Amino acid sequence: MVFGNARVFSEAKSEQSRFTLSASDENYRRGQSTNEPRLLACIDDLDGVHSLAPHALAVACSLGLKVTFARVIELRRHFSSPADPITWHSRQCAERENLRKLVSGQSREPAEGGALPAPRSGTDQAIDSVLLAGNPGEELADWAKAHDTSVIAMHRRDSHNGPGLGATAQALMNDGNSSLLLVPPKSLGDARYRRILVPIDGSARAESIMPLARRIARTHRATLILVHVVPKVQEILQPRRSSHPGLVAEFEASCEEGARAKMETLRRRSVEDGVPVRVMTVGPADARTELCRIIRDQRADMVVMSSHGCTGLEDIPCGSVTDYVAGHSDIPVLIVRPNIECRFGPEPVSCVAPSAFRFP
Repeated sequence: MVFGNARVFSEAKSEQSRFTLSASDENYRRGQSTNEPRLLACIDDLDGVHSLAPHALAVACSLGLKVTFARVIELRRHFSSPADPITWHSRQCAERENLRKLVSGQSREPAEGGALPAPRSGTDQAIDSVLLAGNPGEELADWAKAHDTSVIAMHRRDSHNGPGLGATAQALMNDGNSSLLLVPPKSLGDARYRRILVPIDGSARAESIMPLARRIARTHRATLILVHVVPKVQEILQPRRSSHPGLVAEFEASCEEGARAKMETLRRRSVEDGVPVRVMTVGPADARTELCRIIRDQRADMVVMSSHGCTGLEDIPCGSVTDYVAGHSDIPVLIVRPNIECRFGPEPVSCVAPSAFRFP
Protein backbone atom coordinates (compact mmCIF):
# COMPACT_ATOMS: atom_id res chain seq x y z
CA MET A 1 0.00 0.00 0.00
CA VAL A 2 1.49 3.33 -1.02
CA PHE A 3 0.61 6.69 0.50
CA GLY A 4 1.28 9.40 -2.06
CA ASN A 5 3.64 9.25 -4.98
CA ALA A 6 6.87 7.29 -4.89
CA ARG A 7 10.03 9.27 -5.41
CA VAL A 8 13.03 8.45 -7.55
CA PHE A 9 16.35 9.17 -5.94
CA SER A 10 19.63 9.56 -7.82
CA GLU A 11 22.11 11.22 -5.49
CA ALA A 12 25.86 10.88 -5.72
CA LYS A 13 27.51 9.47 -2.64
CA SER A 14 29.91 11.57 -0.61
CA GLU A 15 33.65 10.90 -0.54
CA GLN A 16 33.32 9.09 2.80
CA SER A 17 30.78 6.71 1.30
CA ARG A 18 33.64 4.92 -0.44
CA PHE A 19 34.02 3.06 2.83
CA THR A 20 30.46 1.71 2.98
CA LEU A 21 30.77 -1.89 4.10
CA SER A 22 28.45 -4.84 3.77
CA ALA A 23 28.15 -6.85 6.99
CA SER A 24 25.42 -9.06 5.63
CA ASP A 25 25.11 -12.64 4.55
CA GLU A 26 23.57 -14.29 1.50
CA ASN A 27 20.07 -13.50 2.74
CA TYR A 28 20.82 -9.78 2.48
CA ARG A 29 22.31 -10.07 -1.01
CA ARG A 30 19.22 -11.90 -2.19
CA GLY A 31 17.05 -9.28 -0.48
CA GLN A 32 18.63 -6.46 -2.49
CA SER A 33 16.88 -7.49 -5.69
CA THR A 34 13.40 -8.07 -4.26
CA ASN A 35 12.50 -4.36 -4.06
CA GLU A 36 10.41 -5.09 -0.98
CA PRO A 37 9.83 -2.18 1.42
CA ARG A 38 11.94 -2.41 4.52
CA LEU A 39 12.59 -0.95 7.94
CA LEU A 40 16.15 0.17 8.62
CA ALA A 41 17.03 -0.04 12.33
CA CYS A 42 20.10 1.98 13.30
CA ILE A 43 22.08 0.48 16.18
CA ASP A 44 24.26 3.33 17.36
CA ASP A 45 25.37 1.31 20.38
CA LEU A 46 25.24 -2.50 20.36
CA ASP A 47 24.32 -2.45 24.04
CA GLY A 48 21.19 -0.48 23.09
CA VAL A 49 19.75 -3.25 20.95
CA HIS A 50 17.65 -4.38 23.94
CA SER A 51 15.56 -1.21 23.77
CA LEU A 52 15.48 -0.59 20.00
CA ALA A 53 15.16 -4.00 18.36
CA PRO A 54 11.81 -5.05 19.93
CA HIS A 55 10.10 -1.89 18.65
CA ALA A 56 11.69 -2.15 15.20
CA LEU A 57 10.61 -5.78 14.79
CA ALA A 58 7.13 -5.12 16.19
CA VAL A 59 6.38 -2.29 13.75
CA ALA A 60 7.92 -4.17 10.82
CA CYS A 61 5.81 -7.21 11.66
CA SER A 62 2.60 -5.16 11.57
CA LEU A 63 3.42 -3.36 8.31
CA GLY A 64 4.91 -6.30 6.41
CA LEU A 65 8.41 -4.81 6.18
CA LYS A 66 11.77 -6.53 5.85
CA VAL A 67 14.20 -5.52 8.62
CA THR A 68 17.79 -4.42 8.16
CA PHE A 69 19.92 -3.65 11.20
CA ALA A 70 22.56 -1.02 10.47
CA ARG A 71 25.68 0.00 12.35
CA VAL A 72 27.55 3.14 11.26
CA ILE A 73 31.25 3.48 11.98
CA GLU A 74 31.61 7.23 12.28
CA LEU A 75 34.60 8.79 10.51
CA ARG A 76 36.05 12.16 11.36
CA ARG A 77 34.94 14.65 8.74
CA HIS A 78 38.44 15.96 8.05
CA PHE A 79 39.64 12.48 7.03
CA SER A 80 38.95 11.46 3.44
CA SER A 81 39.91 7.88 4.36
CA PRO A 82 40.52 5.83 7.53
CA ALA A 83 43.84 6.91 9.05
CA ASP A 84 45.30 3.52 9.99
CA PRO A 85 44.41 0.66 7.58
CA ILE A 86 45.31 -2.06 10.09
CA THR A 87 43.26 -0.55 12.90
CA TRP A 88 40.45 0.16 10.46
CA HIS A 89 40.39 -3.43 9.19
CA SER A 90 40.40 -4.80 12.75
CA ARG A 91 37.48 -2.60 13.76
CA GLN A 92 35.61 -3.45 10.59
CA CYS A 93 35.93 -7.19 11.29
CA ALA A 94 34.85 -6.79 14.92
CA GLU A 95 31.80 -4.71 14.02
CA ARG A 96 30.83 -7.13 11.24
CA GLU A 97 31.08 -10.12 13.59
CA ASN A 98 28.95 -8.37 16.22
CA LEU A 99 26.27 -7.69 13.64
CA ARG A 100 26.43 -11.24 12.34
CA LYS A 101 25.89 -12.62 15.84
CA LEU A 102 23.13 -10.14 16.48
CA VAL A 103 21.16 -11.09 13.38
CA SER A 104 21.76 -14.82 13.77
CA GLY A 105 20.70 -14.74 17.44
CA GLN A 106 24.06 -16.05 18.66
CA SER A 107 24.92 -12.95 20.71
CA ARG A 108 23.59 -13.36 24.24
CA GLU A 109 26.11 -11.64 26.48
CA PRO A 110 25.29 -8.03 27.48
CA ALA A 111 28.72 -6.93 26.26
CA GLU A 112 27.83 -8.23 22.82
CA GLY A 113 24.54 -6.38 22.63
CA GLY A 114 22.18 -9.25 23.44
CA ALA A 115 20.19 -11.45 21.09
CA LEU A 116 17.40 -10.20 18.90
CA PRO A 117 13.82 -10.68 20.07
CA ALA A 118 12.25 -13.97 19.15
CA PRO A 119 10.27 -13.91 15.87
CA ARG A 120 6.55 -13.29 16.30
CA SER A 121 4.35 -16.33 16.06
CA GLY A 122 2.80 -16.85 12.65
CA THR A 123 5.30 -14.54 10.93
CA ASP A 124 8.32 -15.05 8.72
CA GLN A 125 10.27 -11.86 9.28
CA ALA A 126 13.24 -11.38 6.95
CA ILE A 127 16.17 -9.92 8.91
CA ASP A 128 19.58 -8.87 7.63
CA SER A 129 22.27 -6.30 8.42
CA VAL A 130 24.61 -3.75 6.87
CA LEU A 131 27.74 -2.02 8.15
CA LEU A 132 28.28 1.56 7.01
CA ALA A 133 31.01 4.14 7.54
CA GLY A 134 30.93 7.92 7.49
CA ASN A 135 28.56 10.53 8.85
CA PRO A 136 25.63 8.61 10.42
CA GLY A 137 22.86 10.92 9.22
CA GLU A 138 24.17 11.06 5.65
CA GLU A 139 24.98 7.36 5.38
CA LEU A 140 21.62 6.20 6.75
CA ALA A 141 19.70 8.60 4.51
CA ASP A 142 21.64 7.58 1.40
CA TRP A 143 21.32 3.86 2.10
CA ALA A 144 17.59 4.24 2.80
CA LYS A 145 16.99 5.97 -0.53
CA ALA A 146 18.83 3.27 -2.44
CA HIS A 147 17.14 0.28 -0.78
CA ASP A 148 13.37 0.91 -0.73
CA THR A 149 13.36 1.90 2.94
CA SER A 150 9.96 2.99 4.22
CA VAL A 151 10.84 3.45 7.89
CA ILE A 152 14.07 4.25 9.73
CA ALA A 153 14.09 3.22 13.40
CA MET A 154 16.58 4.66 15.84
CA HIS A 155 17.11 5.93 19.36
CA ARG A 156 16.01 9.53 19.71
CA ARG A 157 18.94 10.66 21.89
CA ASP A 158 18.32 13.90 23.75
CA SER A 159 20.00 17.01 22.39
CA HIS A 160 22.77 18.78 24.29
CA ASN A 161 20.22 21.30 25.56
CA GLY A 162 17.88 18.74 27.11
CA PRO A 163 14.76 17.16 25.55
CA GLY A 164 14.75 17.18 21.78
CA LEU A 165 16.38 15.28 18.96
CA GLY A 166 20.02 14.29 18.76
CA ALA A 167 22.14 15.20 15.75
CA THR A 168 21.49 12.03 13.72
CA ALA A 169 17.76 11.94 14.41
CA GLN A 170 17.48 15.63 13.53
CA ALA A 171 19.40 15.08 10.28
CA LEU A 172 17.04 12.27 9.25
CA MET A 173 14.04 14.37 10.24
CA ASN A 174 15.34 17.21 8.04
CA ASP A 175 16.05 14.80 5.19
CA GLY A 176 12.30 14.36 4.90
CA ASN A 177 12.23 11.15 2.87
CA SER A 178 11.66 8.13 5.14
CA SER A 179 9.13 7.75 7.92
CA LEU A 180 10.78 7.58 11.34
CA LEU A 181 10.34 5.38 14.40
CA LEU A 182 12.01 7.27 17.25
CA VAL A 183 12.60 5.37 20.48
CA PRO A 184 13.44 7.46 23.58
CA PRO A 185 16.75 6.85 25.37
CA LYS A 186 15.19 5.36 28.50
CA SER A 187 12.84 2.96 26.72
CA LEU A 188 12.69 -0.48 28.36
CA GLY A 189 12.20 -2.27 25.06
CA ASP A 190 8.67 -3.45 25.88
CA ALA A 191 6.98 -3.60 22.48
CA ARG A 192 3.70 -5.02 23.76
CA TYR A 193 1.56 -2.13 22.59
CA ARG A 194 -1.72 -1.92 24.49
CA ARG A 195 -2.66 1.73 23.96
CA ILE A 196 -1.67 3.54 20.76
CA LEU A 197 -2.27 7.28 20.67
CA VAL A 198 -3.08 8.96 17.34
CA PRO A 199 -3.29 12.80 17.21
CA ILE A 200 -6.00 14.04 14.83
CA ASP A 201 -6.08 17.74 13.93
CA GLY A 202 -8.84 17.59 11.32
CA SER A 203 -6.50 17.62 8.31
CA ALA A 204 -6.58 15.03 5.53
CA ARG A 205 -2.92 14.24 6.18
CA ALA A 206 -3.52 13.37 9.82
CA GLU A 207 -6.49 11.16 8.95
CA SER A 208 -4.64 9.40 6.11
CA ILE A 209 -2.54 7.41 8.58
CA MET A 210 -5.59 5.76 10.18
CA PRO A 211 -5.39 2.54 8.08
CA LEU A 212 -1.79 2.13 9.17
CA ALA A 213 -2.61 2.87 12.84
CA ARG A 214 -5.50 0.40 12.77
CA ARG A 215 -3.24 -2.26 11.26
CA ILE A 216 -0.69 -1.86 14.06
CA ALA A 217 -3.45 -1.87 16.70
CA ARG A 218 -5.07 -5.03 15.30
CA THR A 219 -1.85 -7.02 15.10
CA HIS A 220 -0.92 -6.02 18.65
CA ARG A 221 -4.45 -6.32 20.09
CA ALA A 222 -4.21 -2.71 21.17
CA THR A 223 -6.72 0.07 21.74
CA LEU A 224 -6.50 3.23 19.66
CA ILE A 225 -6.78 6.55 21.47
CA LEU A 226 -7.73 9.28 18.99
CA VAL A 227 -7.01 12.77 20.33
CA HIS A 228 -8.04 16.15 18.94
CA VAL A 229 -6.75 19.29 20.65
CA VAL A 230 -8.90 22.33 19.89
CA PRO A 231 -6.38 25.09 19.10
CA LYS A 232 -6.19 28.32 21.00
CA VAL A 233 -7.94 31.19 19.28
CA GLN A 234 -4.78 33.32 19.47
CA GLU A 235 -3.00 30.79 17.25
CA ILE A 236 -5.52 31.23 14.43
CA LEU A 237 -7.18 34.63 14.60
CA GLN A 238 -5.43 37.96 14.40
CA PRO A 239 -4.66 39.43 17.86
CA ARG A 240 -6.89 42.46 17.36
CA ARG A 241 -9.87 40.25 16.47
CA SER A 242 -9.29 37.59 19.10
CA SER A 243 -9.82 40.16 21.84
CA HIS A 244 -13.56 40.17 21.04
CA PRO A 245 -15.07 37.78 23.62
CA GLY A 246 -18.14 36.92 21.54
CA LEU A 247 -16.06 35.99 18.52
CA VAL A 248 -13.70 33.92 20.66
CA ALA A 249 -16.52 31.90 22.24
CA GLU A 250 -18.25 31.36 18.91
CA PHE A 251 -15.08 30.22 17.21
CA GLU A 252 -14.13 27.80 20.01
CA ALA A 253 -17.63 26.29 20.05
CA SER A 254 -17.55 25.83 16.29
CA CYS A 255 -14.13 24.14 16.39
CA GLU A 256 -15.19 21.77 19.15
CA GLU A 257 -18.46 20.84 17.44
CA GLY A 258 -16.72 20.08 14.15
CA ALA A 259 -14.01 18.09 15.91
CA ARG A 260 -16.49 15.91 17.81
CA ALA A 261 -18.36 15.07 14.61
CA LYS A 262 -15.16 14.15 12.80
CA MET A 263 -13.88 12.05 15.71
CA GLU A 264 -17.14 10.15 15.86
CA THR A 265 -16.81 9.27 12.18
CA LEU A 266 -13.28 7.97 12.73
CA ARG A 267 -14.41 6.04 15.80
CA ARG A 268 -17.15 4.25 13.84
CA ARG A 269 -14.74 3.30 11.04
CA SER A 270 -12.27 1.84 13.54
CA VAL A 271 -14.97 -0.17 15.31
CA GLU A 272 -16.18 -1.51 11.95
CA ASP A 273 -12.59 -2.53 11.27
CA GLY A 274 -12.48 -4.53 14.49
CA VAL A 275 -10.27 -2.17 16.48
CA PRO A 276 -11.15 -0.98 20.01
CA VAL A 277 -11.01 2.80 20.10
CA ARG A 278 -11.46 5.74 22.45
CA VAL A 279 -11.80 9.36 21.33
CA MET A 280 -10.83 12.51 23.20
CA THR A 281 -11.52 16.14 22.32
CA VAL A 282 -9.72 18.57 24.62
CA GLY A 283 -8.79 22.23 24.71
CA PRO A 284 -8.55 24.93 23.69
CA ALA A 285 -4.85 24.42 24.39
CA ASP A 286 -1.40 24.28 22.86
CA ALA A 287 -1.43 20.98 20.95
CA ARG A 288 2.26 20.32 21.61
CA THR A 289 2.26 20.36 25.40
CA GLU A 290 -1.29 19.01 25.68
CA LEU A 291 -0.49 15.91 23.64
CA CYS A 292 2.55 15.17 25.79
CA ARG A 293 0.38 15.49 28.90
CA ILE A 294 -2.26 13.14 27.48
CA ILE A 295 0.41 10.61 26.52
CA ARG A 296 1.45 10.44 30.17
CA ASP A 297 -2.07 10.52 31.63
CA GLN A 298 -3.41 7.82 29.30
CA ARG A 299 -0.31 5.66 29.79
CA ALA A 300 0.05 5.22 26.06
CA ASP A 301 2.64 2.76 24.78
CA MET A 302 3.18 4.29 21.34
CA VAL A 303 2.31 7.37 19.27
CA VAL A 304 1.48 7.15 15.56
CA MET A 305 1.21 10.54 13.87
CA SER A 306 1.53 12.24 10.50
CA SER A 307 4.66 14.24 9.72
CA HIS A 308 2.44 17.21 8.78
CA GLY A 309 -0.92 18.44 9.93
CA CYS A 310 -3.19 21.36 9.10
CA THR A 311 -0.47 23.64 7.82
CA GLY A 312 0.99 20.98 5.53
CA LEU A 313 3.80 23.24 4.34
CA GLU A 314 5.71 21.42 1.60
CA ASP A 315 8.97 23.29 2.20
CA ILE A 316 9.45 21.99 5.75
CA PRO A 317 10.24 18.33 6.53
CA CYS A 318 8.03 18.11 9.61
CA GLY A 319 5.28 20.10 11.33
CA SER A 320 5.93 21.89 14.61
CA VAL A 321 3.59 19.69 16.66
CA THR A 322 5.13 16.46 15.35
CA ASP A 323 8.64 17.80 15.93
CA TYR A 324 7.82 18.74 19.53
CA VAL A 325 6.14 15.43 20.39
CA ALA A 326 8.99 13.45 18.82
CA GLY A 327 11.53 15.29 20.96
CA HIS A 328 9.62 15.24 24.26
CA SER A 329 7.65 11.98 24.32
CA ASP A 330 8.68 9.27 26.78
CA ILE A 331 7.41 6.51 24.48
CA PRO A 332 8.21 5.49 20.87
CA VAL A 333 6.83 7.81 18.18
CA LEU A 334 6.16 6.62 14.62
CA ILE A 335 6.23 9.64 12.28
CA VAL A 336 4.45 8.73 9.04
CA ARG A 337 5.34 10.54 5.83
CA PRO A 338 3.00 10.64 2.80
CA ASN A 339 5.27 8.39 0.70
CA ILE A 340 5.40 5.47 3.15
CA GLU A 341 5.10 2.08 1.48
CA CYS A 342 3.86 -1.01 3.31
CA ARG A 343 2.76 -4.52 2.41
CA PHE A 344 -0.82 -4.79 3.61
CA GLY A 345 -1.22 -8.42 2.64
CA PRO A 346 -2.68 -11.14 4.88
CA GLU A 347 -2.20 -10.07 8.47
CA PRO A 348 0.02 -12.14 10.76
CA VAL A 349 -1.78 -14.02 13.48
CA SER A 350 -0.19 -11.72 16.05
CA CYS A 351 2.80 -9.41 16.34
CA VAL A 352 2.76 -9.67 20.12
CA ALA A 353 5.91 -11.27 21.51
CA PRO A 354 5.30 -13.29 24.70
CA SER A 355 8.82 -12.48 25.90
CA ALA A 356 11.26 -9.80 24.92
CA PHE A 357 14.37 -11.86 24.25
CA ARG A 358 15.58 -15.40 23.72
CA PHE A 359 17.68 -16.94 26.43
CA PRO A 360 19.84 -20.07 26.31
